[in-house]
Amino acid sequence: MSYESYCDQGGTGVGVRDRRESVSKLTDVQEARSTSYDLPYHKSGTVQSNRATARAKPQTKQVPPASPARWDAVRREIERAERETALMVAAATAGDLIELSNAGFRVVGALEELWRFRSERESDWGDLLNVLQIVLAQVEFERFSPAQCHAIRDFITQCLSAGVVDRDDMEAGIRLLRNAGFDPWKGISATKESV
Repeated sequence: MSYESYCDQGGTGVGVRDRRESVSKLTDVQEARSTSYDLPYHKSGTVQSNRATARAKPQTKQVPPASPARWDAVRREIERAERETALMVAAATAGDLIELSNAGFRVVGALEELWRFRSERESDWGDLLNVLQIVLAQVEFERFSPAQCHAIRDFITQCLSAGVVDRDDMEAGIRLLRNAGFDPWKGISATKESV
């Protein structure tokens, strides 16, 4: 089968000699530009900057706005944790180990409730909450000194109660816990038995 080129009123085309079928391009070459990208040149041959928009811009995942009821639940749980840490400080100062332990477990319960609402706040806030949960995991509250109880209370009032939490708040919170003798990384660090 042989082909022949031809030029007619509709534009250029290719036809088959034997059966007289033809295919023609109905637009001029330079006018058939795709809208998804710009050519690096104009018709006149002058150069312009490249601008490719072949792909759609990735959409950022938007978190639906929190309901006032859920924000109020977060606020109430933070207040509950603050009250319980105040009781921890008082019990540690008085030497009441049973009340210290009970208040410590109530703080852990409040933090677990806050964990359910972590999507209502920014991701750094959730990271701070997670760090405090790691510190309080598998500890004996009866061994906490008053200074350690103050550090936990300060962490909750200064870091978790803050308006918008960012990386600086994260570093300040970790520094606060480390200065009180806590290891924020104990959940991921190797134990002596596993080494």
